[in-house]
Amino acid sequence: MDRPQPETKPSTPSVDDWENNLPYTHEETNDEEREEALEQLMVEADEKNQKFNLIELLQQLPPPIYTDPEYVTPTELGGNPTPLSFGDEATGRLKPSLIPANFNGVERTEAQLRLLQFFTELARDVGVVELRCLYNGGGDEGFARMEWLRFADTRQLDPRTFFDSVLDTNAREKLAELGQTADPIQFSKDPAYYAFESTIALLFVWCLMLPYYGTSQPTTYGAIRVDLVAFTIRDEMDIGPPPM
Repeated sequence: MDRPQPETKPSTPSVDDWENNLPYTHEETNDEEREEALEQLMVEADEKNQKFNLIELLQQLPPPIYTDPEYVTPTELGGNPTPLSFGDEATGRLKPSLIPANFNGVERTEAQLRLLQFFTELARDVGVVELRCLYNGGGDEGFARMEWLRFADTRQLDPRTFFDSVLDTNAREKLAELGQTADPIQFSKDPAYYAFESTIALLFVWCLMLPYYGTSQPTTYGAIRVDLVAFTIRDEMDIGPPPM
């Protein structure tokens, strides 16, 4: 008689599994309930002839409930295998085919590559060897931001400190110029810092996951490490629960 097998839980992938896995994905299980609650709040405000602030209404909704996060493979998201080589270690030049031109058009793709090339050379010149970026997106949105930059001497700076204390005026002006060409839609009054902290991070995520990230389901979140010595982008596995 066969003995019942104990229930096993999937283990956290090891370093050897990196090339077979990409980000965490999760689904919201009470999205219909939240949508109905939002509609009711809007109806009530309308019946009272009250103007409403959408952000304030969203804060009144029950919190989202997520399924347990799971990994998805590169092919499920249409992305590249990880780790991904994105440049030439000897010359410091980025691969021109990193971002498919058919997504943003040739001119904008070239502008994005110029921004990444400028940042890569700038960061390497001041001694940065690695950076970590966080991403979170799904549906029709994709976001990313730089979390820290690490130097060869193991010093680690957050992007704000690095931007304020390491970059000179010329570097900031160039970041603003290239950033506004690479990403015309700006969400900040400081285009230089926005290009540095957000646009560059999103472009590195795109290189790994391809620009389809944030333009379709499922919802994904995670973190990448960009090695500026070996010119590789590697997805991280153990990053904790979904951001709320």
